[in-house]
Amino acid sequence: GAPRRSGKPGEAAEAVADERVSGKETLMAATREGRALLCSVEEVSYLSGPGKGVQLVKLDGGDALIGFAVARKLGDALIVETSLGGEQKISPAR
Repeated sequence: GAPRRSGKPGEAAEAVADERVSGKETLMAATREGRALLCSVEEVSYLSGPGKGVQLVKLDGGDALIGFAVARKLGDALIVETSLGGEQKISPAR
């Protein structure tokens, strides 16, 4: 099987969630500035050495990651609240 990988946040970082994956899932993420990312878990590059961990998306100064989820089937979704109070559904099916 695939090797296990784990990470430990640096001093200025904090882990807020984690998810066990096998490599066949789709990763869904959303940022405060309205950007969404969907990709295969296998496409996420693992950084070793001083840049340990993963870099999923580069963020501009005021942007932040507001949520992520792992889809195991087409109907799985990440639901985020819009600035107008509505909901936006992010999923592999869409």
